[in-house]
Amino acid sequence: MLRAYPISVIKKFGHANIFMLLDATECFAEIASMKTVNAILYSAYKHNSTMKWLVGCDPIGTVWDDSITDGYPGSISDPVETAVTKILYQIPFGFAVEVDKGFLIENQCAPLGVVCIRPMKLLEKQQQQSKADVALTQKVGKTRIAIEQANGQMKAKTPFFDGKIRIHQLALADLIFRASYLMTNFCLPFIQERDDVKSSKGRPCNAEIRYYGASDEGLVDVRPMIQLWGNTMEIARWRELRADKSKEKLTDTEISELVLEEDWPSKLLKDHKKKCKSD
Repeated sequence: MLRAYPISVIKKFGHANIFMLLDATECFAEIASMKTVNAILYSAYKHNSTMKWLVGCDPIGTVWDDSITDGYPGSISDPVETAVTKILYQIPFGFAVEVDKGFLIENQCAPLGVVCIRPMKLLEKQQQQSKADVALTQKVGKTRIAIEQANGQMKAKTPFFDGKIRIHQLALADLIFRASYLMTNFCLPFIQERDDVKSSKGRPCNAEIRYYGASDEGLVDVRPMIQLWGNTMEIARWRELRADKSKEKLTDTEISELVLEEDWPSKLLKDHKKKCKSD
C-alpha cells in the first residue's frame, strides 16, 4: 500500500496512515414468513428486511478477501458487526480507519491502537460545527468516495442484488457478494486530482497496482518518506539504520523495507494490549 499511495489523500491529511476506508453495505432480502426470522432480518435504517456486510478498501478502492466480512442480518448495528467480524484486526497498529458519521467504532479501535477518522455529528442544540469539524467532514467526504464507488460498481455489475434476496438463497448471497466485490479489483483505481494523461498502454486496474507492482498518475511511493507513515519506533529505527555505515549503499526505500520487515506495529500492539489489561 505504501508503494502506491494517493497524493491527494496525503495533501488532505498530511500523512499516509489511512489504511482502510470502512463502510456497511445492505442488500434487500425477502420478508420471512416466520416472525422471529423477520425480526432478525429487519433493518431500522432501510425499513425493510436486509442482509448487511462490512467492506473495507484501501484509499484507491482495492479490496482483499479479509476486508470483506460475512453477511449478517440487517438488525445488527455497525459497531456490533465491527466487533463480531474483527475486521479492524486487518489494520496495523498506529494506522487509521476512515468511516462515516454514524459509524461509532472508537471503542473497538482504541484497544487495537487504531486511529478512527470520523466526522463529528452536531451535538444537541449545536447549530454550527467548528471550523476544525467542518474541515474534517470535508476531508472525509472527499476521500471516502473510493469505498462508495466500489459499492456502486459491485451492485451495478451484479444483477443478483437488483431484487430481494430469497430466504433460501441467503448462504448463496454471501458467496456472490464476496466474489462480486473481489471482481471490482479489476476496475480502474479511484485517484483524485490526477492528470488525465492518455497512455497508449492504458491505465492499470486496482489489482495490477496492489499486487503486481504497477502505478498510476496521482500515486506516489511513500516508503522512503518515513515521516508520512512511520510510528515513533519505526522512525527511530529507520534513522539508526540510515546512519549505519555498513548500509550506506542502500537507498531510503531499501532502508524502509528493512524497518517494515521488523514489524514494529505487531510489537507495539502487544505492549499496548498489556497496558490496556493493566489499566
